[in-house]
Order: sequence, then C-alpha cells, then structure tokens
Amino acid sequence: MSFLVACGVQANKDDEILFTTSQGPQWPLMQALAGEKGLIAYYNRIFKNNKDFVPVKLIFNTESKANSQADTARNVSNLLNNKSDKIPSIALADAATAFSANEHGALLDLSESLINSNLFDDKIISQYNSIKIANHPIYNIPFNINENDATSFNLDNLRIIFNIIENNGGKVDKSMPLYLKAQDSLQKGNNTPSNSLFYAIKAKSKTSFEDFHIDQKTFENIDNLLDFVDKFMTNIEVDQDKLKNLDENTQDSFLLTVDYGDQFFIKTLISKTDSSLWKPNDNLKKFDFPIMADNNLRDKFSKLWQKLTKIEKIRFDLPNKQNKPVFLQSLQFKFWKNPQNSQWSYKDILNYRSVISILPSVAVKGQVDSPSSRSSTAATPEEAAANLKSVSTIHDVYLAPQILQANPQAKKVYWSGGSSLIGIKTGKQNIDKGAIKFLNWLLNGWNDIEGNVMSNINFIAEKSAYFVPVKSQVNQENLNKLKQLQQKYLQEINDQEKEKGISVKQVDSSKIHWAPYIKALNLQSVIISLESMLNALKSQNTTLVSDTGNKTIAEISNNIEDALVESTRVENPTITEPNKILEAIDDIIKSSN
Repeated sequence: MSFLVACGVQANKDDEILFTTSQGPQWPLMQALAGEKGLIAYYNRIFKNNKDFVPVKLIFNTESKANSQADTARNVSNLLNNKSDKIPSIALADAATAFSANEHGALLDLSESLINSNLFDDKIISQYNSIKIANHPIYNIPFNINENDATSFNLDNLRIIFNIIENNGGKVDKSMPLYLKAQDSLQKGNNTPSNSLFYAIKAKSKTSFEDFHIDQKTFENIDNLLDFVDKFMTNIEVDQDKLKNLDENTQDSFLLTVDYGDQFFIKTLISKTDSSLWKPNDNLKKFDFPIMADNNLRDKFSKLWQKLTKIEKIRFDLPNKQNKPVFLQSLQFKFWKNPQNSQWSYKDILNYRSVISILPSVAVKGQVDSPSSRSSTAATPEEAAANLKSVSTIHDVYLAPQILQANPQAKKVYWSGGSSLIGIKTGKQNIDKGAIKFLNWLLNGWNDIEGNVMSNINFIAEKSAYFVPVKSQVNQENLNKLKQLQQKYLQEINDQEKEKGISVKQVDSSKIHWAPYIKALNLQSVIISLESMLNALKSQNTTLVSDTGNKTIAEISNNIEDALVESTRVENPTITEPNKILEAIDDIIKSSN
C-alpha cells in the first residue's frame, strides 16, 4: 500500500522493516517468528492496510552472514558506516549492537512507544540497560529468555547410579522427587541401552559408598554436584564380567557435561566470591577488571579452575581389540562452536551418554524423541527404527532450573539466557515508525494463528520454549497457569500412548500426533526459566548477570571456554594451568586499554 508519511514524503512500496538475526530457520525461536504460521507472516497479513504499516522481513543467518550476536553487532556497524540501504530496523542481538548503533546516532527512539519500564520488571529492565545512554533509557529490550544452564537428568542413567550407591553402603533419600522420578521412568519410555558403559561399572567394594548420603541438596548447588561426581568416579571401577556387553556402538560417556563453560565458570566464581572478573564503571561501554589486582579473587579463580580441570577417567577395552578403547569421564565441557561437528549436551542426554547435563533449556526437544531429534539422527526408516530403541523419551528425562549457588552459604547468581531486541534508526521515517508499530504489537499484541485468540507472548512460549519477561508473564499466577497448561498436554500424551502405543514403537513420525509433545516440552523450558527468574527477583541476595556486549569481556569469556573444552577432551586433552589462563586474561585486558 502507498501512503504519505508524516513528513509528507511518499513511502516506497518496496520499503521493508528488516529484522536481522544470527539464527537459522530451524532454531527454536524461529518456530514462533518464521514461516506461514509464524508471528511475522501473521502481522504482515493482518495489518497490511493499517496506518503506519510497513511489512517486516526476517533475515536469517544465511543472508545476514552472522553466526553470532557479535557478528550481528559488527555487521550493523559496517552497514551504518557505509550508509547502506540495507540497515536493519530490528536486531535480535545483545547490548553490543545497541552500542554500535549508538556510536552512529542510530538508536531507535522508543520514548513514545509502548515499550517502557512499565512493561518489564524493574530489576530485569535495569539489568539489561545498566549502562546508561542519554535519551535512551531503554535500548536493550529483553526478549526471548531461557535457561542457558538448566540442569537436565537422564533418569535411567541416574537410576543406575543410585542403585550402585545403595547396594554398596550408601544412602539415597527415597522420598526426594528426583529419586521418585528415576524410579517412575523404569516402566516408561526407553531404558539405558545394554551396551552402555553405565552397565559395565561396579563399586570397588561393598562399603565404597558408606559415607555417601544422597538427597535433593546434592543437586541444588555446584559444590555438592561436583563432589557427587568426583566421589562417585573415584569409588567405581570396570566390571570385567560386563565387558562382553560392550560393542562397536558403545560410546564415551560422562557423569556431567556442561555447555557454555565460560558462563558456568564465571557464575560459580561470582557466587563463591561475591565479585566478578569485571564490573561496569560510569563511562559508556567501559569496564573495570578487578581480576588484575585482586589477589584473593585470583586465588579463588585458580582453585576453581583446578577443580574443574582435574578430570577422573576410566578406560574400557572393548572385547574386539580392533576397536579403540572408550572412556567414562567425570566431567566434560562441550565444544559447540564447530558447525560441522558441534558437541552439545542435549545429544549426550538423548543418546544415554551422560547422567547430568548443564545445558540451554531450549534444547528440550533435542534431548528426547521428537520430530527434531528424529530428523537429526536418522536418514532412513530402518535407521530410525534402530535409533528409537536407544534414545531417551519424554518420560526418561527431567529438566530442572539453573543452579543459583556454589554452596548454601554463597551468593545466589542468576544468569539470564537468550537475546534482546535492538531498535535501529534507518533514516526513513516511515520505516522507523513502522518498526515501532511492529515492536508494540509483538510485545503487547494478540493473534489467532491456531484458531483461538492468544497473546503473542504466550504463543512464543508454546512454540519456541522461550518466554518474554513482561510483567504479565513474570508472576506466580502466570507460572501456575503454565503448569496447568502443561499438565493438560501431558495428559493428552498419556491418553494417546494408552490408545496407540508409546511413541518409541512408532517408526513413522508422520503417524504420531506430535503437538502435545512439542507444547509440553516447550512449556517445560518456559516453566523452569520463569521459576529461576522469579526466585532470583524475590531474593535480596541474588546477583543478576546478563551478556554485556563488551568486546574485551567476550574475548576473556572465549578464552576461558576454549581452555575448559581443551582441558576436558576425552582424547589428547591439553590442560591449561590456572596461572596461564590468568596471564592470558591479563594480556587481553592490557591490550584493550
């Protein structure tokens, strides 16, 4: 439609609001935004005749050439430098893109929009906009929130661990929810494959675990969790009688795996010390780095580093000597950055290779039998049939919120995962007004895409496994509603499986009514993410952490993560000593000044 904008200049019928991302069409959030049944297509279809409407075009990573939010920030800066006609109006990114836009005077003015401090919880909006930018009290709009470090349990593997402890002198609290879930999973879904390393271990003696007492607190703070992993590993050995069950398909396995090792390390350090490697000062984009001069912080850093890189490992020589040995390892930080062979913890949970994993909650559909996991693990129906016997189902995995404390006396630390929306001024008034119109609707509007009217916020939750932290969402009443809705979908699953047989018996994915599975799984991610945020907000002893968008901090984080990955490789690990990683951090900070 052609119409006159406020300045009297006729709008170009080819004008578009470019919404740039570093994500692909199969990423979880895109299940809510993209496609004919996504929010963007709906907006373009329903509002095309409205005042100030400009169609929105979603830019995937294949077109944006951005594979990370840092790439998005660089790309936006280059486009603004070159006065390109392809400047995006909206970026799914972090604060770095906002800083890049601000350097060019190109932050979108939201002062007359519906996007203001009344829309969000005060603590959350303040955290996301902690570095002040004149005339832009809100420039970093919290959008798709999830747990970057949810705690996932493979219940079948965990049951094996509990049995070994109980049968060899240890005590396990049989009333704790986690124990009950592990026992309940025995008669549901699948079970740990017979060729698993977890069936080929035994206690070193009948009293190996006599000082073990496992209860819910074992899994509620980082120190307890790490102690559980270390003590279990040091008290087990290869069960030679069970080696015959291992075969060429037996894979390396782990007690604990962690995605985003830098966040895990930094968060634990903050909790232990009530301090961080960096803190913002009063200058825009400037940070102080106490890690350089604070000897106590450096000492705590070194001790934590040594604990996380001291790995216990057990070797298993397979019956066929031509096969290389496999290993059970206490801990591994996953190398997810290689697009050709990315390692993610959800794959370990799915394939019964880990007991516990710290992972993004939006991986919830990848860690169990689902359309997404089926499409990624099998090329033919025959392969699918074989795979379905050895992958976890919705009944075999429990996803819990992020762990907030290093120990019961430590500071609570909440790390908000996900991305933000950054509004960017293009210089075309009609596009800028259209972008504000779309953002207002996206965060406050409604749709009837699925036949019933629902808020866009709830639609995103059900479709993507993320939630948007507006006030209407971040409250106990909404959490209770989400739990009730999830129970409805779980009941649909139970009814369907009683009638047609459980999903693992159905090879043909097209014959399964997947909708309740997908919605129940997505809601599990939303529920635990919201629980974590509510727990963090109601506590006076909680530090809120989110991505800063600072290049120096990003480089420090990358160095920490890469060194943790290299130190915990199964084959040929390269262990970085704490003094070396501290020297590397010092050099990064010095070079940035």
